[in-house]
Amino acid sequence: MSLQRAVDWQRAADDLWTTAIADHRQAPPDAGFADRLRAFSVAATEQAKSMRYSAEEGLQFQPWDHAPRPRQPPAELRRGSGRVGPEDLWDRFDGLFEAWSAAVEQSDLSVIAGTFEGLAAVTAELAAAVDVMRGVVPDPDALAQSAG
Repeated sequence: MSLQRAVDWQRAADDLWTTAIADHRQAPPDAGFADRLRAFSVAATEQAKSMRYSAEEGLQFQPWDHAPRPRQPPAELRRGSGRVGPEDLWDRFDGLFEAWSAAVEQSDLSVIAGTFEGLAAVTAELAAAVDVMRGVVPDPDALAQSAG
C-alpha cells in the first residue's frame, strides 16, 4: 500500500465519476438509460474503493465547501425529470444523494465511501429494474464487468 497508489486511484476514480455524471447531464431517459445507470454504479463503486484505500493510508478528504447548495444530481436523475424505474428505488437514490452531498462537506473518507457504496447499490438495482421494465435481457458479459 502506498500514498502514491491512493492518489493515483482517487484520480482515476474521479475521472470515472466525472464521466458518469456528465453522461447524465443532458440525456433523456432513453434506451441507454440503464447503461448510464450501470456506469454511474461502477463509478460510485470505484470512488468508494479508492476512498476506503485512501482512508487506510491515513488521508483525509478536502471538503467541497465551495460547491452550490443544495447539490443536485444530473438532470435525468432528478425528481420530476421523467426518470424510469420503481419509485421506492428512486426515493432511496434521492436520500443517498442527499447523504453524499452532506458527506462531501466533511473530511471523513469512510463516511463518503459509505455514501458512494449506497449510490452504487441503488443505481445497479435501478439499472436492472429499468431493463426488466423495458423487456431488455442484460448482457452477461456487461453484468460481469460491472460487478468486477
